[in-house]
Amino acid sequence: MINSDLQQKSDLKKKSFLYSINPAIKIIAIIAFFKVIFSLDVSFFSKETNLLEKALFFGPFVFLILFLFFLLMHLNFSVVKMLKRISHLKFLILLSLIFHISLKEEAGRDISFQVWNVYLILFSLGVFYFVFKKIFPKNIYSFLFVIFFLAMPFLTSHLNLLKTHRIPFIQEDYTVQLFLKKTDFLKIILIFIRILLILTVITLFNETTSFMEINDGLEIVLKPLKKLKFPLEFFSIMISLIFMFIPFLMEETKKIIKAQMSRGLDLYTKNLFKKIYNLLSLLIPIFVISFQKSLVLANAMEARGYVLGEKRTKLNHYQMTKKDYLFLITILSFFIWSFF
Repeated sequence: MINSDLQQKSDLKKKSFLYSINPAIKIIAIIAFFKVIFSLDVSFFSKETNLLEKALFFGPFVFLILFLFFLLMHLNFSVVKMLKRISHLKFLILLSLIFHISLKEEAGRDISFQVWNVYLILFSLGVFYFVFKKIFPKNIYSFLFVIFFLAMPFLTSHLNLLKTHRIPFIQEDYTVQLFLKKTDFLKIILIFIRILLILTVITLFNETTSFMEINDGLEIVLKPLKKLKFPLEFFSIMISLIFMFIPFLMEETKKIIKAQMSRGLDLYTKNLFKKIYNLLSLLIPIFVISFQKSLVLANAMEARGYVLGEKRTKLNHYQMTKKDYLFLITILSFFIWSFF
């Protein structure tokens, strides 16, 4: 199994050019990509613009999305895994929609829809929770909420079913009209696209860059600061250790959660004080394991002759190739465009 995983990784390194890119170029690229992504004006639709301005605004971003998607597919990354990461943002999107919804019909609020009123929704949620909590799984409640409390009143009001059929609890007495600006809705979509692009860039960087490459890349990028007596070795090893510890801590956290749940720990309790106590029972072992791992790593580095600040030999010596120059020109073109 381990040999097959190593063989698959070696095959990917041969196929994808991202693995062979200079790590210093990758670090410059991720900084440039963040500048480009945060230059996405989320209030663009609230301004009066013509067709040419819209094309100049959206054209490069569409090209950037296609470029990142091409890199992700070339990496043979699981789309299902990416969708699971995106699904964690559904609460943030729903909360943004709630903040922008209004009960009053005002100028500019050109999107309208009907939902059940608040009291009926709360009563129905209470009935569903206490009566059907042992029948339905927990992850189906959000689906039932969307179907029965949002989609059904919306469809019946727009398909004129209120005039032709007497459907219980879908009459006008039980529903409320909500209004939303089209510009606010498009702003939420642009914010979601921005978050999606950030996740894609971080995924590409994590999947194609190892701990040693991050360390070497930081030393190359920050080499001019060495003349100013900047503690370059200390800073680069600190940043690279942070990147190395994140997957280790996540893996150890999963093991601790499984071990504590096998001992009867209930992480899904509704009692707030019990939940805090249970979280403490997870945090303390994580801190202990982190300190133990730090001591083991420090002893291993010292045993191999590592001295902070002294000159070190490198296993890999990086040189700029045609791929590096082409990738750098592409990134810099996006970076320069973000200032206009």
